[in-house]
Amino acid sequence: MEARFGAQLREARQRLGLTQTELGGTKYSASYVSLIENGRRAPTRSVLKDLAPVLGLDVAVLESWLSSADDEAALSGLCLDAYQAWQERDFPLAHTAARHAAEAAAHSNPSVWWNMSFLAADMSYHQGDYEKARDQVMELDGHAMAVQSDQLAVKSKTFLSVLSRVSGDLADAVQLAEAAVKLAESLAETSMDALEAQMARIAALAEHGDTNVAWRYAQQLRGVVAMDELSAQMRGQIAWTIGNVAFAQGEAATGVELHQLSEQLLDPAVDLELWARFIRATASIRLRNGIADEATGNLMARAEMVGKLLDSQEIRTDLMLIRARWHTVRGEAEQVLPLLDDLGGRDGLALNVAGDVALMRGEAQQASGNPTQAGTCYLTAAKLFSEAGLSDRASEALTKHLELGEGSS
Repeated sequence: MEARFGAQLREARQRLGLTQTELGGTKYSASYVSLIENGRRAPTRSVLKDLAPVLGLDVAVLESWLSSADDEAALSGLCLDAYQAWQERDFPLAHTAARHAAEAAAHSNPSVWWNMSFLAADMSYHQGDYEKARDQVMELDGHAMAVQSDQLAVKSKTFLSVLSRVSGDLADAVQLAEAAVKLAESLAETSMDALEAQMARIAALAEHGDTNVAWRYAQQLRGVVAMDELSAQMRGQIAWTIGNVAFAQGEAATGVELHQLSEQLLDPAVDLELWARFIRATASIRLRNGIADEATGNLMARAEMVGKLLDSQEIRTDLMLIRARWHTVRGEAEQVLPLLDDLGGRDGLALNVAGDVALMRGEAQQASGNPTQAGTCYLTAAKLFSEAGLSDRASEALTKHLELGEGSS
């Protein structure tokens, strides 16, 4: 029984990129945590209550790992299968295993049902099926467990905010993140769930164009980056989030500094996908700020190299947009249009991303001496940005259209 529990504890810890010292905190030594993970010590309920928040799990989940009943052993095996598939980046298998575990726990263990259902939704998200992930998380958010537990409600609302943001529903993303942060007031200020809610709020506000508000919240969070008691992965994500807002505020030097810190803290050996997403994002935001230097080129090269390993339609689209921005900033219009044409229509693209594509296409057409086509693209961009609730970006596109001197559509 202890051996099964220890294996699951180790899996959960490693999945979060935590060391044994970080898991034990100030109460338990790394050697004690090692004894538990190796099945040589049986943890008490007090120990479980201390470890559960660090892992972002309900204590009931850890307690279920200690059960010796046959059905619990089988359920634990399903959970392990799901986490192992997640670690190996086999997202379809992880999704299937998580759903099976959730179904097995539905009537006997609500905590495991909730956490496995959440993992299944996360796997849908990682496969780019945002609609399916949203449906799954909406079910969790409305469940009695989330109603009764602020921690679970924070997790579900934060996830829903992220899903709304990547889908281009930015107003909803802000509203959901605000709700998550409000609920997180009952949690420890530096708990993983509370910090993720704050990062979701900052990201949603920044993308919605409320950069001054986002910057104020980001400044409040900045001191957390230096907290050694947090995992390097979490500190790296926070620095990344704050750096994004610094760029949006016109503080490019601060943005570069924070993104460089993120690059030092985020470990591809712990979470290659997260690291790759950061590399793509930092290359993209540098280019949005007109930085097309050697460092940006190196970031692009690394992003494209890892992109071949983690191949997906979403990654291919990201890389194509980054390459198009690179050529746009460097004034190489003839290289831009073929890349954007390869993206096809706006099907599958979030409204804000589709607006970016139309805007870049307009700039390339204008640079190529095609003002009529450029004007059409600028108007399309303005419409898409407006539908996404991005009034500043819509005004930017309309200004470019008016500057063409055509006077009307």
